[in-house]
Amino acid sequence: MAEKSESTSYKKHAAATKDRDKLLQDLAKWLDVNTIAEAIVDRMEIEEVEVNLEAAKTVWESVLEVEMNDVLESRVQELLDNEKLKPAVPIEQAASAKPKWQF
Repeated sequence: MAEKSESTSYKKHAAATKDRDKLLQDLAKWLDVNTIAEAIVDRMEIEEVEVNLEAAKTVWESVLEVEMNDVLESRVQELLDNEKLKPAVPIEQAASAKPKWQF
């Protein structure tokens, strides 16, 4: 009986992983990397700093490391508070989760 339960659990996990992978692929296709690149270069030009690929990468990496988690947390919480998003799990569980990509 335990084998059946473990097998069912594995299948559910595998299906959820496949669904998540598909979601990530679809979202990656939807995100406009040209807009992100343009925003980085525009800001660097406005701030009158040297604009080159390495400097732009440094700016983007800094955004990802320092600000991305805070911005996403704030936006998701605001959308949740305004009922534009629905919680997938009880709020107590969601609060303790740490994103895999977080540095």
